[in-house]
Amino acid sequence: MSTIEAPPRVTAEEFLTIAERGNYELVHGEVKEECVSVHSSWTGGRMYGRLNAFADASGLGFAFPADILIRIWPLDPNHARRPDAAFIRAERLPGGSLPDTGYLEIAPDLVAEAVSPGDGADNVELKVRHARDPVATPLWPHTEFGGLKGSSSLMRASYDQLSRVARSEQTVMITGETGTGKELAARAIHDRSKRQACPYQIVDCGS
Repeated sequence: MSTIEAPPRVTAEEFLTIAERGNYELVHGEVKEECVSVHSSWTGGRMYGRLNAFADASGLGFAFPADILIRIWPLDPNHARRPDAAFIRAERLPGGSLPDTGYLEIAPDLVAEAVSPGDGADNVELKVRHARDPVATPLWPHTEFGGLKGSSSLMRASYDQLSRVARSEQTVMITGETGTGKELAARAIHDRSKRQACPYQIVDCGS
């Protein structure tokens, strides 16, 4: 990975014009160029081909090649990575269709990386850390969830977490100050759970 001649730091919006010129990524505001070998490029293409064949055969979602830019770090908006292949379920996309924006801002269900012989150990470790970083929170594709409304990355990350909680059988405790929407969150979980047809009861324990 090398750094190209560009402003010391650029925003995600500014980076889109640079990204069109080659195999670049935005790492914490710095423009980096991915130098891949012929073999790793071929391997990445093979991975994408198999994912795409699965997506076409199953109709479950979309596969993306190495030119997709993913931005899923709410606390680091000027950070965008370009995996060698990725797959995302159609049900997680707004309206089941692909967005028109320059970035995919929903965490894929699967990403694949082909390690190039020229990749240093530090670069490989960085890629793995970014993929597993808890800040890389999946973002809900809509700006509302039940009675909750808000379009910020942090709100959409909360919606995605609530949707995953709703699919589980675990007991949930929601904490927060008065007026932060705890009851709306609880209602949204109930309405998307297997218990949605059952009564929803509120017990006010306030003193």
